[in-house]
Amino acid sequence: CLSAIGDHFGPNQRGAAVGIFMSCTSFGITTVNLYAPYVATHYGWQTAFLATAILPLVVLILCYFTVRKPSAEILAQREAEASEAAAKLGVGQTSLVENLKHIVSNRNIRCLAIAGFFATGTTWGVTQWANLYMVKQLGVTAIYAGQVMSVFGTAALIAKPTIGILSDILPIKKNHLAALVMFLFGPALILFASTSNPNMLFVTGPILGIGAFMHSALTNALVVQSAAPHLRGTTAGFVNLFNQIGALLAPLLLGNVLVMTGSYQMSLMSIAIAPIIGACALFFIRLK
Repeated sequence: CLSAIGDHFGPNQRGAAVGIFMSCTSFGITTVNLYAPYVATHYGWQTAFLATAILPLVVLILCYFTVRKPSAEILAQREAEASEAAAKLGVGQTSLVENLKHIVSNRNIRCLAIAGFFATGTTWGVTQWANLYMVKQLGVTAIYAGQVMSVFGTAALIAKPTIGILSDILPIKKNHLAALVMFLFGPALILFASTSNPNMLFVTGPILGIGAFMHSALTNALVVQSAAPHLRGTTAGFVNLFNQIGALLAPLLLGNVLVMTGSYQMSLMSIAIAPIIGACALFFIRLK
């Protein structure tokens, strides 16, 4: 998807385009939390999962009939860029190994991978554990927690295209703006984990949603900008690998802290430092 955005949108349009595209995750959280807790409570979790499984099938059909292929001009440009890269490397055709070497040697991409490992891992760890914190520690119902998470997702849904559009307009480098919003994720998480009044969750929940997801629009736009045009897909996959490793390890860390402390609040606070580390990595990116 990021590769397609790079093909169809120019440098001053990609922030908005990626922001709108990345709103899909927040829209999904909002949508699922509107119906899943209710369906699970009244009809069981299996029914809730089966109902959710229909959604990607609908998207598959819509994408098949609506997403355009790159034009012949774009495809020719890609081939020319790949040939030029091969000539610089002194080989007739760039292999997967050569492409990976090119990506790994790119400082910007390494910094984005580090930032993604810490920040994206925290995002999905928080998204998975926020319900547990509200239900297990604050004692609210699953339906109430689902309503909070729906507002959480709605705030993120609005924030991502907004920050993407602003990044195209404001006279500030995208990596500096991304570092700022990623840094704010840490205080937003501490604020949410400190909430003891269930009614205040509808205030701190949206703030956390903005902090948890707003940075992703900018970091993915930076992936498109930092990658060689013919390697956008490979670069996005490489950075996403570290994003997913972070998302895999974050719940394990949260679980270990929970075992040691017995507190969901301390578990969430323990990873608030991670997005701040990720924000520091973004300052080492050098954009043309």
